[in-house]
Amino acid sequence: MATFGISGLQVMPNRPWLVPLLLVFLGVQLFAVGKRMRRSGFPPRSLRRIAPLALSLAGVAALLAGSVFGTIPTLAFTGAALVALGSFAAAVPRRAGFARE
Repeated sequence: MATFGISGLQVMPNRPWLVPLLLVFLGVQLFAVGKRMRRSGFPPRSLRRIAPLALSLAGVAALLAGSVFGTIPTLAFTGAALVALGSFAAAVPRRAGFARE
């Protein structure tokens, strides 16, 4: 959002292209997290494997509910934080000591 403020897009009266762009980027993010989860073993046998996807899905739902379907900034920021946390959790490699297979 800060990028939009710097570039002056926050004052555009009609931004119908931002919602599809947001949906595309969120879809790419969910696909990447899901692919990472699948690479680590599917079906997931532990909460640690499914947590990044669950966090990302909850974040996407909160982000869409807060920004697209309503104007609840707190919910939108919470959703963005959950999406970022899910992405970070998917990117962190598992330690060998935690593998119980």
